[in-house]
Amino acid sequence: RVLETLAREGYEGVLVSHCEKEVVMRDDLYDSQNPITWSTLSRPEKAEINSFEDIIRMAEEVRFEGTIHVAHVSTIEVVDTINNYNSFPLRMSFPLKFSCGVTPHHLFLDNSRLSSEDGAWYKCNPPLRDRITQEGLLERFLEGRIAILESDHAPHTEEDKQARVPASGIISGPVWPYVIQKLDQLGMSAENIFRATFDNARQ
Repeated sequence: RVLETLAREGYEGVLVSHCEKEVVMRDDLYDSQNPITWSTLSRPEKAEINSFEDIIRMAEEVRFEGTIHVAHVSTIEVVDTINNYNSFPLRMSFPLKFSCGVTPHHLFLDNSRLSSEDGAWYKCNPPLRDRITQEGLLERFLEGRIAILESDHAPHTEEDKQARVPASGIISGPVWPYVIQKLDQLGMSAENIFRATFDNARQ
């Protein structure tokens, strides 16, 4: 309905999407004694991938003319699909426009953190992924295939995080200077850091 309304009104702006398909998610499978299950069972990569596939289909059907932005992307498949569509738009029945952003925690942390002593503080939506995916996201970001670095800053109290099912969200705001420093150490130019943290989102 949102896409139909925006298409009917001729909206050409940005539609931000948090891609997690509810019928794929199984929050009931979360095991507090094995908290990595939040990533592997409760909210697997398939939830993001299937949600994004649904958005593509619906946007094509209603001929949506705006840009679909996937916020805090967490899967290589979605990033690669976006880049393929942007490179070869004529392959679609209706040419769509896409962008995506990634958080510092999805760039630098993998889901093994969930099983650490303070693992509750690393529970977030979408979840941290395995190391292969995390390294793939970082590689694509450094290559410019993910255009925007997003904080997704989500502060929670100690009580929130010590619940039987801890609240989801990572406090990322305070680490921002260290993230910039790390990107510089990885060889990302000051110009490209500025683009990813400000200019690309502004455009």
